[in-house]
Amino acid sequence: MKKRNLLNLFHVHQVGNFKRLVALPLVMAAIITPGYASSTNKNALEIKAFKADIQISGTVKDASGETLPGVSVSVKGGGKTVVTDAMGKYSITVPENATLVFNYIGFSAKEVVVGSNPVINVTLESSNTALDDVVVIGYQTIRRKDLTGATGSVNTGNTEKLVSRSLPEALQGQTPGVSVRNGGAPGQEAVVNIRGLATFGNASPLYVIDGMIADPNTTVNPNDVEDIQILKDASAAAIYGSRAGNGVILITTKKGKEGPAKISIATRYSISQVPKTYDMMDAAEYAATNTRAYQASGMAIQPGVANYNGRINTDWVDETLRTGSVQDYNASISGGGNGSKYLISGGYFKDKGVLIAREFERASFRVNTETTKGRFKFGENLAFSSSTSKSPFQGGAFAGNPWYDMFSSVPLIPVQDNALISTANPGGWGYGSNANINTFSRNQVAIANITSVRSNFAK
Repeated sequence: MKKRNLLNLFHVHQVGNFKRLVALPLVMAAIITPGYASSTNKNALEIKAFKADIQISGTVKDASGETLPGVSVSVKGGGKTVVTDAMGKYSITVPENATLVFNYIGFSAKEVVVGSNPVINVTLESSNTALDDVVVIGYQTIRRKDLTGATGSVNTGNTEKLVSRSLPEALQGQTPGVSVRNGGAPGQEAVVNIRGLATFGNASPLYVIDGMIADPNTTVNPNDVEDIQILKDASAAAIYGSRAGNGVILITTKKGKEGPAKISIATRYSISQVPKTYDMMDAAEYAATNTRAYQASGMAIQPGVANYNGRINTDWVDETLRTGSVQDYNASISGGGNGSKYLISGGYFKDKGVLIAREFERASFRVNTETTKGRFKFGENLAFSSSTSKSPFQGGAFAGNPWYDMFSSVPLIPVQDNALISTANPGGWGYGSNANINTFSRNQVAIANITSVRSNFAK
């Protein structure tokens, strides 16, 4: 016979010929305590415990101790997933004894069983998985070992270290079979030839930027480039037809990558000088030498030399040359997630040449976005660039050559002199004449101040 009375101190439960005494407080605790359940059948009293969710937090780092933002932290077998913040920290609620899986691009996945410790710090190891080197061929990619055409790849990590005024100039010395010629003047475009000259006409290669045929002149910011592939022969560039007769240069600009927003700022300032020039005579030395030469030849000494009083002593090399400088500033923000990626970048470049009155400026802005939905990708590559090139008039015989004129000009001739002001010469610029001092050179300082050619280009 079974007796049940919850008001008694003990609960008597008879099984066969034996009696079990269960303390009432234990029974009551099983009934009213959350996370437990009690059930009674004919022969036994069973007490079950439910697993409660617990809060786990911690920090994810790499082998060097640097925190890793954007690491995926999920429960093995499906469930909640979180991502580490900018400081590599995470917090997730999981069932007791669950297994956490940590995944990050470029690192080996790691599994950790949740125990009693609510704090789990994880160190991920770099993944050294080898990847096949691929080359872009027209509208497709191919493994390098399967490629039969002649191609070349440019390491953009090397080009970013160079102070290059334009994208073609950045290719100099980066891959075999590609020659780059550049005069070095601010804003001057470089001439690129692949495997030498194949025609007496235009021998420039075809440029393709992000799949679009374009002109990579000085308006393109080299800092926006992520990858450069060069197709050198007909078999590699066949897809572009006759326009690829001089080779093809494929350029891919930078794009965003999945993960938290990444801000990048790069600044560069450099100076340029002519390392060595000729040691030129000063005015007194020139006057003495010129006098002896005319006397030895039996000719009358020039009036400007004979009347030299020491007042004028022009250093034409110093007047024509200066210390040049290059300023290069770039900033970008990129990131993405849930199938979308973005990159926004801007840059400013200014090149002040070593010759006076020669400058080049460029301002650029780029937006690259991409969204993936199933098998479809949507996005745009928007680029805006504005550049200004300034230099004196260079055409015709009257412009002269500054590199010749600075070394052949006479130091007895002033750059400017009030005594030379006239209706034909309101600036009083110095010049040579048979009536004063003969010279076959031009006043390059006057040309730089009187004439100016400014080219503006925007796209």
